[in-house]
Amino acid sequence: MSGWWLSVFMFVNGAWVSGASLDVDGWAPREYETLEICETRKAFTIRSLTRSAAAGRVVTPTHWVCNEGAALTKVPADLPPLAAE
Repeated sequence: MSGWWLSVFMFVNGAWVSGASLDVDGWAPREYETLEICETRKAFTIRSLTRSAAAGRVVTPTHWVCNEGAALTKVPADLPPLAAE
């Protein structure tokens, strides 16, 4: 049976891109044994980024997805564009 993957998409230069496509350590998809573990890690990461933003750090907008089978590398069609700041 295949595992559950936590993949991230980041809003960079006006478009959503896969974290796996960026040349930055730590943003590649990660595999977990169960959906519960994946969702727990997703929630932890979102909380951490929210705290960083609240502390005044610049945080790139992200969208996190847990899916079974293989890491996502294509941007999901349902990601909304972000308003220009």
